[in-house]
Amino acid sequence: MMVDLNVVIAGAAGEGVQTVGEVLARAIAGHGYAVFAWQEFESRIRGGQNSYSIRISEKPANAPAMRADILLALNDGAAMKYGRLIQTDGILIAEKKSRDRMIPIAFADIDQKERTAASEHSARVAPAKGSPSGRITTTYSLPSE
Repeated sequence: MMVDLNVVIAGAAGEGVQTVGEVLARAIAGHGYAVFAWQEFESRIRGGQNSYSIRISEKPANAPAMRADILLALNDGAAMKYGRLIQTDGILIAEKKSRDRMIPIAFADIDQKERTAASEHSARVAPAKGSPSGRITTTYSLPSE
């Protein structure tokens, strides 16, 4: 059976929709799948709902799929707006349980914990000599084959 899967990441402007989409698309393409990605922008102002769709297949498909096999909704508004795209056997990943085939994840709780941890870490890190900001960076890359 040929793979033809569409993943939609949706959320408010500023929630990282584009970043999550780009990282996922690159990771999947790095594993040899054909990827067709496109974005929908409702608003560039914080709060407007946007989406990033990734069509994954074994052979190039140079057209969008107007469905979601998997919808990652980063907020309730995104789940409501893009929920209509979910296939009957599709999966919703969102904060609130709203259908049988879904994975509930408390994004707001995760965000708060991450912000608290980052704040506590920043308070403990003294600026390094020659680095007035005391910034620490980490670089990640896909394994080469």
